[in-house]
Amino acid sequence: RLVIQLSLAERILVFNQLKQLVSAQLPLLEGIDWMLKCPNNPRIDETLKALRFAVSEGRTLGDALTALSPRVGRTIGPLIVAGESAGRLDLVLESWTIQLKNEQVQKQRLIKAASYPLTILVIATFMMIGLLVWIVPQFESLFLTFQKPLPIITQWIIKISQSLRDGQWFLPVALLVILSALIIHRPGNGQYIKSLLDRALRLMPPIRHLVNQYRWAQIAQRLGLLLQSGIQLQDALLM
Repeated sequence: RLVIQLSLAERILVFNQLKQLVSAQLPLLEGIDWMLKCPNNPRIDETLKALRFAVSEGRTLGDALTALSPRVGRTIGPLIVAGESAGRLDLVLESWTIQLKNEQVQKQRLIKAASYPLTILVIATFMMIGLLVWIVPQFESLFLTFQKPLPIITQWIIKISQSLRDGQWFLPVALLVILSALIIHRPGNGQYIKSLLDRALRLMPPIRHLVNQYRWAQIAQRLGLLLQSGIQLQDALLM
């Protein structure tokens, strides 16, 4: 069965609740049972049930989260293990929650920065379609009066314009939309689609620069948090 990782907002919610439970010094199983009683979405409930099962088998919180790394990420498990060993579990959970919130803020800034060029691209695409559908036909009759053959590029533009006006674009576009909807709504494909969109954004130089900055900032902040928790540099670089 394919395991889907919790989103950033979902992880913030889960670890913020865990931080509050540890700070209140509640027994771990009792705290997880309380979290399960809160209204959550199915993915969070499934993760909490798996966490409770692992803890009920005698595992520590750090070992249980390490086993659940496909759901909660690879970094948090060793981080909690280090916090438990140092007796600073509440501080580690608080630091991790703050780290996730900072990443969420950075991600929102990245989306806002990327929205402007994407909006311009969409507007330019619609303008190009409008030119091909309504403006190019106005000149097509004029081109036909020329005694010389038209350049290849001009012939391509006229053919594309005729195809758009004849509705020949509708079938492939409709098939593409239906296929995309089936892929997106298929269980487990959310992360794959997200990866494809991320790669597509990286092909645009301005957005690629912003994405790279976001990635490196995320790596540096997490590495600093791991080192601060007492994890060796060599081990931290592998997480």
